[in-house]
Parts: sequence; C-alpha cells; structure tokens
Amino acid sequence: MLWRSIVVKYWFFFILIFIICYTSMSFIIYSQFNAHLINQAENELTLTVKSVNKLMNNTTNRQIDEIRDHEYGIIMFNKNNQVANESEWLSFINEVSGVKQIHSDQINMHDKQLLIVGHFSPQSTIMAYRSLDTIAQTLTKVEQLLFMIGLLLLIVFSAFSYLLSKRLSEPLSKMRKTALTYAKGDFNLKLPMNNPDEIGELAMAFNRMGRQLSYQLNALKQEKEILSNILRSMHDGVLTLNLDGEIIISNPQANQFIADFLYQENQVSTRQIPDQLYDFIQDVIKKSIPQSYHLKIQGRDWTMVISPLYEEQSIRGVVAIVRDVTEQNQLDQLRESFLANISHELRTPISLMQGYSEAIIDGVARSREEQIDLAQIILDESLRMGRLVNELLDLAKLKSGQIDLIINSYSISEFLARIIRKFKVKCTNNGISFSFGNNATVDEIPFDRDRLEQVLTNLIDNAIRHTPVNGEIKLILTEANDNLIFELHDTGSGIPEQDLPFIFERFYKADKSRSRTQLNKKGTGLGLAIAKQIVEAHGGQISAQSKLDRGTTFKFSLPKNNL
Repeated sequence: MLWRSIVVKYWFFFILIFIICYTSMSFIIYSQFNAHLINQAENELTLTVKSVNKLMNNTTNRQIDEIRDHEYGIIMFNKNNQVANESEWLSFINEVSGVKQIHSDQINMHDKQLLIVGHFSPQSTIMAYRSLDTIAQTLTKVEQLLFMIGLLLLIVFSAFSYLLSKRLSEPLSKMRKTALTYAKGDFNLKLPMNNPDEIGELAMAFNRMGRQLSYQLNALKQEKEILSNILRSMHDGVLTLNLDGEIIISNPQANQFIADFLYQENQVSTRQIPDQLYDFIQDVIKKSIPQSYHLKIQGRDWTMVISPLYEEQSIRGVVAIVRDVTEQNQLDQLRESFLANISHELRTPISLMQGYSEAIIDGVARSREEQIDLAQIILDESLRMGRLVNELLDLAKLKSGQIDLIINSYSISEFLARIIRKFKVKCTNNGISFSFGNNATVDEIPFDRDRLEQVLTNLIDNAIRHTPVNGEIKLILTEANDNLIFELHDTGSGIPEQDLPFIFERFYKADKSRSRTQLNKKGTGLGLAIAKQIVEAHGGQISAQSKLDRGTTFKFSLPKNNL
C-alpha cells in the first residue's frame, strides 16, 4: 500500500536521481584527483632523474654511491651493469633499454606498489621510485570526505524531496478525493484555485467538469422522470430489451403482461422474459425489420409489435409495444350480449311469476299449501329480479361516480377477522379449509368498510361455490410500494381460458346454458363487475389468474393512504 502513494513515488524518484548524479560526480572527482596525484608524483620523479643524470655527468664514483643511498629512492647502474643480478628491476630495465627518453611505470615490489621513473643511456641507467601508499592514504581520505558530504546531502535532499513531493502531490490528492465524490453523485465539492499555473488551470477545468456533470445528470434525471411518467401513463405495455433478452425499460402494463405470460406457460425461465418472446426478439434481430405477433395470454388477445433499436449502424436491442385488443375485438359482441343478457335475466323471473300467477288464478293450486308454494316461488323470483335491478342501479351509479364512498381509517386486521368468522362455518359445512395470512406491517388504512365487505363477500362466496370438498381457500395480505395487496387463492374448478378476460363484464357467466342449478341459482353475473367498480373507486386495481381444474387467484390492491 505504501508504494501506491504518489508522495513515496516522487520521493523515491528524486532520491534515485540524486544518488545517480552524486555517484557519477564523485567517481569523476575521485578519478581526476587520483590522476592528478599520480601525475604530480611522476613530475617530481622525472625532475629528480634529470637532476641526477646531469649530476652524474659531472661527479665522481663516490658521489654517485652517496646519491644511490639518497632518501628519495634513486638507483643508478654504471655501463657495466654492476647490479644486473638484482632481478626486481630487470623488467623495468628491459623496457627502457634503448629508449632515449624518460619512461615511467608502476611495479609491485616487496608487497608494495611503486611508481618508478627511469632514464637509460649508454653510460648508465638512472631510476627514481616512490611508494604509492601515501597517494592511497590521501585517496582514502578523499573517499571518506565524499561519503560524508554525500550522506549529509542525501539527508538534506531527502527532506527537501519529501516536502517537494508532498507539495506536488497535494493537488492530485485533492483531485482524487473530488473525483471519488463526483463518482458518488455529489458535485458540490470544489477544488481551490490558489496558483495561476498548470495545477490551477487543471483545478479550474476540474470544477468546470463538475458543473457540467451536475447539469447533465440533472437533465438526465428529468428526462428519465418524464419518460417514466409517460410510460406509466400509457395504456399499452412498453418493453425495451437488449440483445440478450434482458429488460432495460418497462412500464407496469408490460410487467403484468410478462407475469401472465410466465404464469400461463408455467415456465421458470433463466431469462426475464418467456422463451417464446425471446424467439420473437431473435427473429426481429435477424430480419432487422419490425414484426407483429398475436398472442393469447390468459384468455386475452394481445398484439405485439417489435422493432429493432439501432445505435448508428448496429442493432443494440429491440422495442416492443404490447396492446390488449381483447375488448376491441369483443366490443360489438358484448354490446349485443348485454341486451340479450338483460332480456334473459328479466324474462326468466317474469315468465315464472306470470305462469305461477295464472296457476293460482286458474285454480290449479287447490290446497292452501300448494298456493303458498306457488306464491313462495313468485316471491323468490320477485326478490331475485329486485336484486338484479338493485345491482344494475349500483353498477350504473358506481360507473358514473354518483355513489360517494364513506372512507374512514379502520383496523384491517379486525375487519378481516370479522370476514373470516362470517365464512368459517360455511366453509366447514362444505368441507373446505379457510386460512388467512397477514404479511403486512401496516394495520390501519382508509377504506369504505361496507363496500369492501361487499367485494370480499362476493369473491369468497364464489370461491366456496366453486371449490370441491377437501379443497382449500387462502386469503393473504401483503404490501407492495404504497398499496395493500389482497390475494384470494382457491383450489376449485377454475375459469376456462376463453372466459377469463370477460369475468368482470356485466351479466357474463362462464355457464353459457344459464341452467338453474343450485350452484348458480343466486348468480346474476354482476357481482364481479360491481367488485371491480368498488376497487377502482378506492383507487385500486383488481385482476384474476386461473387454470382449469387447478384453481383461481383473485388479486386486488388498495392504497395505504386514500384520505
């Protein structure tokens, strides 16, 4: 971690440069000083040899012997080479023999290194020598002096280089801290611009970059919010996917479509989308042109238009528009069936009332008991017709907004406990288990207690009527964002796929025969339509998922705060 610091890197670099420069300079000084000392010694010995040579030409043999023992280290040989048997000097004599000028060299003798200068002539040979120990001692002192000076300079330069490195790296450290702050999305931190140099200009550019990033990020956030609001407000589902089939952008309508698609296929996909939809995407990418597809999901008709998404010349993904065309396809049919349903629902009780009334008038029922039975049938049919009319009126008022909901804050747990007690005995008598699970953290929410009880009563009553013995009904309460989610699961007969899109329509019944069995005797085909209007009046949504002979799940949401 220490070597990652720029201060240490600068400091090490400066010290390395100093060591290289000082070592090179010391080597040059040492070499020059060594050469100077040796050159000075050679000059002195040369002058001595010349002086002795001149003196030999003008003196006697005794004087020469005295010079030979001189303290300067002078050795002379006469023309007969009287000391030629001294082998230590033979190599040097052989080198200077026949040379008419001064010759110098360094030799080793008796474990000492000598500097020797010789002159050869036909009459004699003169050699002057000097030990190099004195020069070596002087050079050792020079080495010690250079080392002490270098060590002192290294300490001073280390402190200076550390301060300089810290000074140079301080703006970079501030820039690093500012960059990390910018990476977290905070662009309020600014760099000081104290010096009008390159560092100051860099700090100014850094601050300008922060302002531009802040402006661009705010612009992107605004565009993203606008795009998100537009997508949420669209009735059609919008999906943007990359080449791998991963969802990049989607709105709630598209998410619900994907959830229903996966539920119908009973598919656990490794992707975020069903395999069939992934195949559609690959087909569009391969052809590079928009394609339209028609799907039937949970009994509803869907049209999907998938277009390639280009980045310059290459395809980077696709955009899919999903539209529910079920209502559009069935609108005319539903309009016609509405009148037929009303006529059918009213004609049956009217025909019964008319027939049994004529039977009483014509005296078909002779005994009082028979008359009471016929009158009871007439009463039941009149009550059924009254319920039908009242539900029609309630539905019309709910759709037109003429019924005001009485919304107050209630404890949802106490409310649901009363609903469960209300149906517990009926479920037990029918051999059905009824369970409740509360996974919500909030308890009090605003709602119209009577209307919400009407919704749950209708849903639970339908679940009981369509669930066989030993079946199971579950009511689960959960939370999602700002909504409270009610889920009612049953293991009943389920709803046929072709009927599922129309169960919330008025007068729609899965039993097309309209037979008067005990199962559908009390049904008018308006309960789910009224339940849908009540939930939507609360600001929520209701949906259903079902598989034949596997069961049905009704799910509706209520806002936590609807006051």
